[in-house]
Amino acid sequence: MRIAVVVGVLISLLAACAGPKASQPVTYSFEGVDMPDNLKAPGRDGLKAFHEALKAKAKGDMDKAEELFLKVVDKDPDNDAAHFELARIYLERKEKETAGLYASQALELDPDNQYYLELNAKLYQAFGKWKQSLALYTQLNEDYPKNTGYYFERAYLYERTGDILKAIATYDKLEQQIGLEEQVVLHKHRLYLSIKDIDNAAKEINKLIEANPNDGRYYGILGEMYEAVGRPDKALEAYQQLIERDPDNPYAALSLANFYRNAGEQDKYWAYIETAFGDPNLPLDLKISHLLTYIDIIKVSENRRADAFSLAQLMVEAHPEEAKAFAMYGDLLYNGGKKKEALAQYDEALALDEGVYSVWEQVMYINAELNQFEQLADISEEAMVLFPSQALPYFLHGVALNQQKKHEDALLVLDRALLIGGSNPLLVAEVYAALGDSYHALGQHEASDSCYTESLSRNPDNAYVLNNFAYYMSLREKNLDQCAEMARRANELEPGNSSFQDTYGWVLYQKGQYEQARQWIEKALNNGGDSSAAILEHYGDVLFQLGEVDEAVDYWNRALEAGGEAKELEGKIKNRKLYE
Repeated sequence: MRIAVVVGVLISLLAACAGPKASQPVTYSFEGVDMPDNLKAPGRDGLKAFHEALKAKAKGDMDKAEELFLKVVDKDPDNDAAHFELARIYLERKEKETAGLYASQALELDPDNQYYLELNAKLYQAFGKWKQSLALYTQLNEDYPKNTGYYFERAYLYERTGDILKAIATYDKLEQQIGLEEQVVLHKHRLYLSIKDIDNAAKEINKLIEANPNDGRYYGILGEMYEAVGRPDKALEAYQQLIERDPDNPYAALSLANFYRNAGEQDKYWAYIETAFGDPNLPLDLKISHLLTYIDIIKVSENRRADAFSLAQLMVEAHPEEAKAFAMYGDLLYNGGKKKEALAQYDEALALDEGVYSVWEQVMYINAELNQFEQLADISEEAMVLFPSQALPYFLHGVALNQQKKHEDALLVLDRALLIGGSNPLLVAEVYAALGDSYHALGQHEASDSCYTESLSRNPDNAYVLNNFAYYMSLREKNLDQCAEMARRANELEPGNSSFQDTYGWVLYQKGQYEQARQWIEKALNNGGDSSAAILEHYGDVLFQLGEVDEAVDYWNRALEAGGEAKELEGKIKNRKLYE
C-alpha cells in the first residue's frame, strides 16, 4: 500500500471537520498573467514568515506562531513544514481534527518524511484507525529498522487488529536486532498466553531464566502461569527449581506460600510466608499486595485476622523505616476492628513521613469515631497547616470544636471548609450540618434552620441531619408536621437507632399524639435508650400526659440518676407535675 492512498483516506475523513482549512496545493500559470505583489516571490516571503513563526513558537507564544504559520501556508501552499508545525500546534491543543487536516497535507507534500509519517500514524490511532496507522508504522519500521520504537508500535497495532502471530513475529525481528530483552520477551509471553499457546509462553520465560538463573521473579512468573492454567505440578516444579538453586530467595518463599495457600495446605503456606515477610530483601510492595488480600477476610474471620496481624508485625520489623509498612498495618487493624491499635500504627507512619495525606485522614476519622475530640482538634489543626487546600481537616476541626462547645470558633473553620470543599457536594452537605449544630448551640435558630435545609438539599437522605433538624425544631414547637416527616424518614433510613426513635416519639408528643409517642419512646428504651437521661425523661413526660403519674415520677427519678438536668427534674419529681 502506498502512502498516498492512506493519506487520501485521512483527508477524506477530516475534510468535513470544523476549524481552519488546510490550503490545497495550487498550480499557478505565469504566462500572460500579472501576479499580485504578495505572490510574486512566495518562497522568499514564506521563508521569512516561517522563521518568524518558529521564533514565536520558541518563545512559547503559540497563538502568534499559529497566526504566522497560517500566513506561510497562505503565501506558500506547498510549504510542507508549515503544515506540519500547524498540525503539532493543534494536536497540542487537543484539536485532533484540525491537526489531522494539516498533518495529512504535510505528508501529501512529502510522503517519505519520517516525522510526517509518525505524526499521521499517531493521529490515525487517535481516530481509532488502527489499520491505517499500521500501514504507516510498517513503512517507518522498514525504512528505519534501527528505531526500536517502531517495532513496538507495529506489534501493538498488529495486536489491535487481531493479528497476534504477526505481532509476535515483529517482536522476534526486534529481538534478532537487539538481543534478549526482558520487555520484549514478556510481551511475547503475554501474546502467546492470549492465544492459549502455553508451551511457547513457557519457552519465552525459560529464555529469561536461562539468561538470569538467579532472578527469582522469572520462576514466579512461570509458576503463576502454570497455576493459572491448571497445571499445579509444573508450577510447583518451577518454584522448587528456584528453591534448590537459592534456598534463601524471598521471591521463591513468597511464590511457594501463594501456591500452598491456593492448594489449601495452610501449614506449608504459613512456613513459607513467614520466611518471605521476615526477609527485608523482599520488596515491601509485594508484602503489601499480599496483605491486601486479607482486608475483606479479616472482617469476618477471627483466625485470618490474627494471621494478618502477625504478618504485618513481621513486615514492620523488616522495614522499620518505611512509613507505608506501618500504614498498611494500621489499615489491617482498623478493618479488624482494633481502632486504638490502628491509631498507634498510623502515628508511627506519620512520624516517618508526615506528607501522606491519606494517613492523616485515617487518624482524624478514628479519633472522631472514638469520640476523642480533644485529640481530633489537635490532629486536624496540624493537617490544616500541612494541607491547606484540603477541606476535610477544616470540617473535622469544626466538628471537634463543636463537641468542645467552642461554637463560635467552629463557625470560622467550617466557613473555610465550605469555601475549599465547594466541588464536593456530600462534604458540603456535612459542613452545612455542622454549621447548623453550631448555630443551634448559639441560639441562632434561623441560621441553624437555614444550614440544615442547605444540607438536606444536597443530601436529602442524611439520617442524622433529618433527626437533629426535626428534634431541634420540635423543641421550639415549629413546623411539627415537617418535623414528624423528617423523623419518620430518619427511622426508615436507620431502623433500630434509639436516638432516632426517641426523636420521633418526642415530635409526636409535641403534636399531642401521646399514645403513639409512648410506643416510639418504648422502642427507644428497648434498643439501648434505657441509660439515656433524655429518653428516660421524655418517657416520664409521656406517661404523665397519659395520666400515669406514679410511673412518670419513677422515670423522672431514673433520668435524674442517669445525669439529667437536676433543677428541672427535681421540680417535676417534687411537685409531681410538668412545667411546660
